[in-house]
Amino acid sequence: MISRISENDRNNNKVRDYVKENNKIQFEFKDIETHDPHGNYQARNHQGFCSFCKDWCHSNPDDFNNLPSCT
Repeated sequence: MISRISENDRNNNKVRDYVKENNKIQFEFKDIETHDPHGNYQARNHQGFCSFCKDWCHSNPDDFNNLPSCT
């Protein structure tokens, strides 16, 4: 069976390998982004996007003062 790993996944794996080999700490933004601000797991939609982000941003506009639009 042919492995179909994306270039992005391949590059992420290179970073993970470097971190492990050099006893570094890595923050997995992919994992972080699958949890809402209350720590609840939120699956990504079929396109890989945050399923709660847009609604949460619209419901909490004061949290984004002086930041680019999150919509």
